[in-house]
Amino acid sequence: MMDFAKNGGFESMIDYLRLIENPDTSLDLNIVNVIFHAFDRSSFLFHKDYIKLLAPQLQQYIFKFLNDMSLDQLRNIKKETLESIQNVLKKFLEKVYEYDELNKVIENFNLNLSLRMIKTEFFDKRKQAVSNLVDIIKQSKDNPQKRAGIVKILEENQIFTTIFGKNSHHQIISMSKEILELLLKEKKITDNEIELICSGLKSGGNLEEKLIILKLLSDVSINLSRDHVALILNLIYSSQIQIQDMHKEEIDLIYSLSTHYTQGTETLNKCIKFFISCIQCSKELESEKINHTINKIYEITRQHYKQKNNR
Repeated sequence: MMDFAKNGGFESMIDYLRLIENPDTSLDLNIVNVIFHAFDRSSFLFHKDYIKLLAPQLQQYIFKFLNDMSLDQLRNIKKETLESIQNVLKKFLEKVYEYDELNKVIENFNLNLSLRMIKTEFFDKRKQAVSNLVDIIKQSKDNPQKRAGIVKILEENQIFTTIFGKNSHHQIISMSKEILELLLKEKKITDNEIELICSGLKSGGNLEEKLIILKLLSDVSINLSRDHVALILNLIYSSQIQIQDMHKEEIDLIYSLSTHYTQGTETLNKCIKFFISCIQCSKELESEKINHTINKIYEITRQHYKQKNNR
């Protein structure tokens, strides 16, 4: 490792970071970790005018380092290193940028890093990427223009397919509510993508994933369109699932979608018939699931009767 004290301390560290501009040079992650840890812990010692000169250079080196990082480096970079890099960006750039501009730079840092990490095979990095994206979405809640920009980035980088496609994982799916919710609100989810989500509900699949998807669909159901609700119900009905194979969460989802504000009497009647058929085909005369299903039939008929009286 370089002897920074012998070679000029902080200037030597900066010189090392400048090597990123050389396409034939690959920075050592251990040295990068030491550099940013040192900058993070000792930035209060720097004169503000020196920070103003150094900050734009560091910003340039940091972003280039992230963009040029190999998959091996991305896999091995420590969480502490990324936290130190972010802290250094904040501490240095707050001397240069106004509050809003600083937040934009930090957000771009997290966004660019997340878009790289989420497409790797490294599970911990993918989880961190989804967590970062969710935080960015939450922070954009009151900024329609910013949210539109995030939606565009999610689409361009095929984030939906990355989360729900062939390399999906139930833990990552469970973290993705805000991402799916945003795409639904902006009407960016197609029928094919709804079918992709529902493919995890098939019998014989991963039970934990199935329960997570059931919960996810319930959580975002208010944002589903009329056609999406009808599609999900049809996919469930056409699977010819038996009540002994159903889970309470599945019964709840069918009920929730059938009483969705976009649906009418025909959907309610279809749900009642489906539930009754499930009960009649059951070999059990008394069970918690049957009682739960009967209660849902009661709730639907009560709601339907109430709707008729209010007309």
